[in-house]
Amino acid sequence: GGRPSTSQESVTIIAGKTLILTCILNQKDLPASAKWYKDLGNDQKTIYRESDKLSRGVRLVPGSQIDFSVSLNNISPEDSGTYCCSLDKEGPQSRTSIKTKSVVSVIDSIAVGSQISFSCSAKEFPSQEITVVWLKDRDEIQAAWTNILNYTTEAGIRYGMESMVNILLRQEDMGSVLSCQVQHSSLEDSLQQDLLLSEVVRGR
Repeated sequence: GGRPSTSQESVTIIAGKTLILTCILNQKDLPASAKWYKDLGNDQKTIYRESDKLSRGVRLVPGSQIDFSVSLNNISPEDSGTYCCSLDKEGPQSRTSIKTKSVVSVIDSIAVGSQISFSCSAKEFPSQEITVVWLKDRDEIQAAWTNILNYTTEAGIRYGMESMVNILLRQEDMGSVLSCQVQHSSLEDSLQQDLLLSEVVRGR
């Protein structure tokens, strides 16, 4: 059989912020359960496990069989390192594999010349025709990736999206506004999140 693919991402985040670790299973992975741990070389520190009520990671979509993404609040420089989403495949071909790896660097504030990643997410849409547009000062910029997700709720299947963009900070970006626009036919106006880059650079 084919080996499950591991996707890897690098994230730079400012101390004090909330870190999102993304892990989304596809049909080939199911049925399975997933957990998050920090790779300490010859040891593992559990970040999220379903049965562990005290684990630090908080599920973004509680109860989902597919989206095992978690958030970690109030990140500190000691949290830098490699985080793995590990998959326990159930059934006759039971095996453990690593679905995603996130290499996280936590810094006190961001210097000009560094690349920084921004993410944007939205959920609870009735269909999957969700469009995401990233703008920097009203000019469209290319997303690094965008995922459309689905999950089951009491009201039926709902759809969501996660998107990320990478920006190389320049001195002239200090007054720039970064915007994530989400469009869907069920919305009268597009949803928009705005971020002033100079606030990010100051770090708080």
